[in-house]
Amino acid sequence: MVLKKLVLLCLPLLFVGCGDGSDGRPGADGTNAADQIARVSGSLAPGETLTLSHALTAYDSEVTFSYLGTKYDAEEFSDVYQAVDIESAVVALEGYDPEPPYDEWWWTDITFLETASGFDMFALKTNDIDDERSFVKASLDEQGVRTGDLIELIPDADFTYDNFEVVALPGGNDLVVHSISDSVEFVVFNAAGAAGETRSLPSHSLDAGFGSGHSTLTQKNEVVTCLSDDSAGDSNEVLQLYIMPIGTADALGTPTTVTLYDNATVTQTQSQDDIQAADCIVKALSGGGIAVLHESGTMTQRVSMATFFDEDFAITSTKVVSHSYIGYADIACNEDDDCVFMFEIGGPDSNVYYKSNPAGTDTFGPHPYTDHEYDERSQVTSFADGTFMMVSGEDDSLMSAIWNIDENGVAAEIQLFSPISAPGNSERELITTGPYTAKWAYGGYNTDAHYTIDVHKNELKVTEADGSFSVTNQSDHTVDTSIMLVGVAPAT
Repeated sequence: MVLKKLVLLCLPLLFVGCGDGSDGRPGADGTNAADQIARVSGSLAPGETLTLSHALTAYDSEVTFSYLGTKYDAEEFSDVYQAVDIESAVVALEGYDPEPPYDEWWWTDITFLETASGFDMFALKTNDIDDERSFVKASLDEQGVRTGDLIELIPDADFTYDNFEVVALPGGNDLVVHSISDSVEFVVFNAAGAAGETRSLPSHSLDAGFGSGHSTLTQKNEVVTCLSDDSAGDSNEVLQLYIMPIGTADALGTPTTVTLYDNATVTQTQSQDDIQAADCIVKALSGGGIAVLHESGTMTQRVSMATFFDEDFAITSTKVVSHSYIGYADIACNEDDDCVFMFEIGGPDSNVYYKSNPAGTDTFGPHPYTDHEYDERSQVTSFADGTFMMVSGEDDSLMSAIWNIDENGVAAEIQLFSPISAPGNSERELITTGPYTAKWAYGGYNTDAHYTIDVHKNELKVTEADGSFSVTNQSDHTVDTSIMLVGVAPAT
């Protein structure tokens, strides 16, 4: 980050000069800090910070920027600039076979992982002509462009294969977790795509709502998968955490399980529907343990809960966040283990989010951020400064939007954006790649290709400290920025 630091420029209103009242108290000549102004301007490239040092005890502030000679308030930033470079989307997965007969390709079950050289994208590929399906891997560079041929991991994946997710293992291999008919399969693949150790769980199933996230790797090198034990029948399935240690050379260890909800706990009357709590997503915490968004049940209804487990899988906090099933959902956690759970409230097409931590303190919400429609495969990611960003789409148009969430859990106003290669009704993934930037993977509208694009917080971020007022350009645009502080008499 580049810092541009300037010392106080003190101007009495309408006059040039600096009086003794610049610290916010009456000076020797009887003047008051209310007559003092501190001002600085500069051109800020992406990531640069403009800092104004001052001696004001109390002040009012104004941050503005200029565009084509017109001055705008910082709050109007997204009215001028979008959170993406609208022409910068690149193709990661083509929407058609480049070889004759140029068959159309469809992509589902996307996993998007960052690597040392860029990214890996895993997806279930379906051919339009013959409905052949295979699960493949694509290596991408730092811009998100595919760098080699598709690697076929699982050929002939017919329509009994579902809910694919990939976890990067500590030894450099990848673990593919997916369903086949009435079982859950775990398969280890090396970087070249060769299959290694496998594990099969008959009479089990996976259900991550309408999104992904059923598996994660903990700080203790355990793969935790949220799945259902269906051995007692669909109405009596047991929603559980399946915890599998990863050993030397990524060997699959002896698993244990933790029950989240037993659907046989409550017997419904003839007038009640079966609850069948089954949906669940998980996220590993930097400090150890996991965060889980899962369904559960009461005597009369299904509910959704946000639950934290420590590294020994004891519950540290839990809260009912919705009296509905889980629709599209995602979890992001920062380095302090503050987590944002975002989810669609069942069928009504509305989204809420909830911020909490393992102790269940410093909570915010559940809080709505859309009243309808912006529910299309919403994603959330965290940043090193403890903040978050949510990205979503409107399901009846090509419009997309972001919401920046501060460290307290408060979301800023919606920012609309629309790449030239606009998203369609398809799966999406979001990965933090910088202090205010994330890489977004999405399926295109009317192209069937999958794209990647950088999404930025797109704001002039203000930071205040004693004697210092700073503005950081958290966008992809170079911006002429001004700071003005007007001294006021301190409160008594």
